[in-house]
Amino acid sequence: MKNKFIFLVLSVVFVFATTSCEDWLDVKPENEASQESVFSSVEGFHSALSGVYLGMGDIDLYGMHLTWHMVDYLAHYYASIPGSVDLYLHTHQYDHANVSPYIQNIWDKQYNLIANCNNLLSKLDEYRANVDELNYQLIRGETLTLRAFLHFDLMRLFGKGNLSQRNVGTELTIPYVTEFKKEITPQPTYNEFFTLLEKDLREGIALLYGENGENCYRLTYDDPFFDEANGRDYAYWTYFNYNTSPRIDYLTARAILARVLMWEGKSESYQEVLDIAQEWIDTENDSFPDDWDWVISFYLSYNLYENYILSMENIWHLKVNSLFSYVGDWLDASNPTATYQRIYLSQATAFEIFENNSGNNTATSDYRFVYMLQPQGSGGLNYATLKMEQILDVTTATGNAKPTAGLIPLIGTSELYYYCAEVYMNQGNLGKAIEALNTVRQHRGISADLPNTLTAGEVKAEILKEWRKEFVSLGQLFYFYKRWGVETVVGYSEPMTDLQYVLPIPDDEITYGNRQ
Repeated sequence: MKNKFIFLVLSVVFVFATTSCEDWLDVKPENEASQESVFSSVEGFHSALSGVYLGMGDIDLYGMHLTWHMVDYLAHYYASIPGSVDLYLHTHQYDHANVSPYIQNIWDKQYNLIANCNNLLSKLDEYRANVDELNYQLIRGETLTLRAFLHFDLMRLFGKGNLSQRNVGTELTIPYVTEFKKEITPQPTYNEFFTLLEKDLREGIALLYGENGENCYRLTYDDPFFDEANGRDYAYWTYFNYNTSPRIDYLTARAILARVLMWEGKSESYQEVLDIAQEWIDTENDSFPDDWDWVISFYLSYNLYENYILSMENIWHLKVNSLFSYVGDWLDASNPTATYQRIYLSQATAFEIFENNSGNNTATSDYRFVYMLQPQGSGGLNYATLKMEQILDVTTATGNAKPTAGLIPLIGTSELYYYCAEVYMNQGNLGKAIEALNTVRQHRGISADLPNTLTAGEVKAEILKEWRKEFVSLGQLFYFYKRWGVETVVGYSEPMTDLQYVLPIPDDEITYGNRQ
């Protein structure tokens, strides 16, 4: 990192014992005595870790731009509105005054969170005596996984995609920062980057799995870990507060690893991806929390509410307390030129993605079209996306808060099924690939299965269609296009190349940090 930014990061310390979580990024410098107070207990470490999650919910990160806003503009889901400040996202003009601040803020804030992870890891070793063994495993495992996840998304934006078709192993990519220090971290090669990334993830997975094969997370009250009265070790939280304080667990770390392995695109990793997916799929026989979900869900005395994010399918989601203020008018497509702050699919784009009026017309039964898009405006030509709508009406009929309020999905069940389909396709097992796709389609309301007679090219086309349908307003389609090197995308007339796919490293990083 450049020197002036590192000095800023060094001034940020965790003081959650005396500071509200919402203000954690704005805290003033504190002396070592303050840090010693914070890290004098397990609770202090968990509060510090909670601050990283809160920081991820920032408007420039996963609260908006890295999920339902900027990266989905870059995937060309949304209609272009003349006069909109985001018009230049559609044309990938990354040096424009309306776009470059997004890029700068993502880079700075993401690396700031990485620095906080590194500080936490350093303090965890320094104050090791203050933390019991179980919570040490949980905190270190979570923090390592977070550090990997944050680096990986930066690389997905600022690095190259379609790696399986390139020879980029010796090219330089973005820094992978593993120490809390003021010195500039050199840029690694892609090979070195993935080595560091997988090292963090695999250690995090081992820690989160727990000692003696015991999974430390998603505990229930009858779990032996959760028995403080009888003197047993206990974890800091359980499944019952998972929705209000989502945290990384063992299965989340495994799913992130699958995403990383698919990005690398190495055939020798295919079996591990299938194993990770199967491990998650096998848990769907449990009563919660990872079964297939319904768009219309029951909650408290069987009241109905719309669960457009299919929360029980989420392997990991983020709780964003400020989501209501971030969304504002963005989801209102009825009058898009009123303030220009609107995201919506044009009728032409919605119909093409969801195959409306096509030969098989799957849109008429597809939950993702029927429930998660809403025609608005003159003649219903604008299709509002409803993935985040639950935050606009946060109560059920009985006045109870909806459990999905403020949640933003980060990785879920369907993504693992799509990876299975892709792996099977690449291995030549088209029957298994089609089976994986049909499983998702059936749980999205599409009764007509894809036939087993599809060719490899047709299966590949169906995988692409599914990604387009599934990830509206979830911030994953741009990365999928980039990973595959897709040149022709719905909603953009020019070929997509590295000029569109690779975001430029901020100028002052080049100037002060000697970045390439």
